[in-house]
Amino acid sequence: MRLYRILVAALALTLASCSPKMPTVASMQEHMTSNPELLDGNYRPYVFTDWSDKAIEKDYEAFYISHYGRHGSRFCTTQRQYDKIYNVLLAAADEDNLTTLGHTFWNEYQLLYQAAFGKAALLTDRGRAEHSALGKEMYTHYSSVFKPGGKIFACSTPVERVIESMNLFLGSLTAEVPDLDITKRSEEEDFRFLNGNHETNPRATEVDFNNASSRNKWQEDWNALAKEVDVESFLKTVFKDVAKLGFKDNGLDWTYGLYNVLADGTCVGDEFANITRFIPVNVRYGLWRAYNLRNYKICGPDCKTTGGRQWALREVLLRDFVDHADEDIENGVAARLRFGHDWPCAALLPLMDAKGWNTPEDDPFKIENSFSCSNITMATNLQMIFFRPKKGNGDYVVRLLFNGNDVDLPIKHFRKNYYRWNVLRPYLLQRMDIAVKILDGEMDAREALSGK
Repeated sequence: MRLYRILVAALALTLASCSPKMPTVASMQEHMTSNPELLDGNYRPYVFTDWSDKAIEKDYEAFYISHYGRHGSRFCTTQRQYDKIYNVLLAAADEDNLTTLGHTFWNEYQLLYQAAFGKAALLTDRGRAEHSALGKEMYTHYSSVFKPGGKIFACSTPVERVIESMNLFLGSLTAEVPDLDITKRSEEEDFRFLNGNHETNPRATEVDFNNASSRNKWQEDWNALAKEVDVESFLKTVFKDVAKLGFKDNGLDWTYGLYNVLADGTCVGDEFANITRFIPVNVRYGLWRAYNLRNYKICGPDCKTTGGRQWALREVLLRDFVDHADEDIENGVAARLRFGHDWPCAALLPLMDAKGWNTPEDDPFKIENSFSCSNITMATNLQMIFFRPKKGNGDYVVRLLFNGNDVDLPIKHFRKNYYRWNVLRPYLLQRMDIAVKILDGEMDAREALSGK
């Protein structure tokens, strides 16, 4: 029953759409602060949308799906993230260094801390509900794909929350069609294509690993944004004497860590959905800008830091989509379902030169106008749905969906939101060739993005 209530709440969320359409430059701050749930960035729970299309069903039926999905809502990835906030608040409480607001926050944070203790990196109840619902949603929209005895191939990274997400998704499919023929695996070697930026990918280098694990390459840009945040005024609302805390950086690092932990609150449970209110919205906006820059550098259309390598490396994942499609169709495989993480999934969009995801920006203060990590939710996913004519032997047509929103590529459409496979396939092969040239240093990444 608890899982059902969480699922209903998730489906009823009135959060903004995941569409990558961005507000104008002048209105960005107003847009974000007027929709404060967006300031949670890619900690946002999944936003369910209605992406049904009855028109196509008159003449075509879905028969094959190729998919990649991020794990569902989770706790923060390390216990240290929670402890870092807890220890400072605990010491301040013991020293009578909390304001009235600080005491209220401390009481609420202890509840979040208890709810998350020992569960770092695991799925939350909301995360479980999300993937159960997504599996059900896929069947509901495209039941023609999932027939008794139908072959399904599923794989995930060997990470507990990802494996559990995959199993919940598959469980919803088998609840509808119990005798599906499912093959699944979760092997270290599959990081090569499920992640791309991993040591199992021979094209990945130390440059790529460092770009994801630290901000040493883009520290200056991050600092430029972070110094605009009025951390001191915020801390004074929580602590009576900020100097007693002994912060070496005026509390920026602690506050940035707090932002991340609280942004994940809704993932933990509805009772923590409003815990971010303790950080003033203007401060959250400033912290989000720095966090957004990090995501832009790791999975966005950035061409400055690593020359576009962060999205070009995902060619191995796109290749897995393309190479297996014809083979699966020939062998009667109904669906190929991949489960992994947010950055590889999102980076497929600049790799494909998708509209709204293909504008590089070197100025850190302008990045938010062309890229928002708030469009990359928990359980974010990309689907490639194949249709064939109900009558005759016409061309296959394909619909591309990112979080239920149609992906707009710069090629001829068969009809709105659909592409002929014999047009889409060579285009994607061309994009992969371009990616290889970027990785080999033979092409400027900016030349490969039409949003420049």
